[in-house]
Amino acid sequence: MRRWLELTGRPPDEGTNAVILSKSWGKDARWVGARVKGAMCVGKACISEPPAFFESTGLENLDFEKYPFKTSVLFGNLPFGRSFTVVVDLPHQHFELFQRSLSGMPPKSQRTCRRSTE
Repeated sequence: MRRWLELTGRPPDEGTNAVILSKSWGKDARWVGARVKGAMCVGKACISEPPAFFESTGLENLDFEKYPFKTSVLFGNLPFGRSFTVVVDLPHQHFELFQRSLSGMPPKSQRTCRRSTE
């Protein structure tokens, strides 16, 4: 939560924060969210004021400070959805952002792919 406070500048109990209720490993989770002050950038891809959430009930599996590796934030592809396509290729340890949605791309058989060297 400490990092969320830094990113949003808001108290977790502010009435206008978003709240999402979900399950995590069979336990109730309560996510509190607000917009980040400024932008979130991955390389040159920047999203202005994306939403950020933290799990507020203290579930241990969702507490970044207890992870066995150093983690300050995790993000998914949702903030990039309309402007970028996120590609995560775990077997080849490759991460890439395409600066448009790939939903309208031609079928794989009709396109050529090449690996980015950037």
